[in-house]
Amino acid sequence: MAAKARALMHQRLAVTREDIAEMLLPVLAHRVLRNFEAEADGIAIAEILQALREHIRPD
Repeated sequence: MAAKARALMHQRLAVTREDIAEMLLPVLAHRVLRNFEAEADGIAIAEILQALREHIRPD
């Protein structure tokens, strides 16, 4: 929904990969839980989502 809203704010009717990538961190940050290893290694939730975001590169 956030990606749709972003697309509309940019005067587009269709969502792009860029819209999804830009909204990934603000929308999912509170939904991701780190496992024990990630917490012990000091990996931040933002780092996890950034790694995911790299797979949604804009065309």
